Amino acid sequence: MEFFITKNNLKKALFTVSHISGKNVNLPILNNVMIKIEDKNIKLITTDLEIGITHNMRGKIEKEGVFTVNSKVFYDYINLLPDKKIKIKRNEKNLEVECD
Repeated sequence: MEFFITKNNLKKALFTVSHISGKNVNLPILNNVMIKIEDKNIKLITTDLEIGITHNMRGKIEKEGVFTVNSKVFYDYINLLPDKKIKIKRNEKNLEVECD
């Protein structure tokens, strides 16, 4: 999985989907946001098992794939980055985030 996106687009999408994640202590995976890239679409998906949110984003896709990451940690980290283009890449079991 590899794609490029602007910080503002990613930040808005994470803000939208992260409202329902992070409230379940029994199932820690529900604290995560799924980043799914398929069919030329970048999607962020979260659920709390009662409702789910899917947010489509625009960006440049290099490779398709799926990965989950803690939504609060990811959102907080993205907020620290400068307002530039961000490269997100899955490397085996890690998610690499690059920005100028």
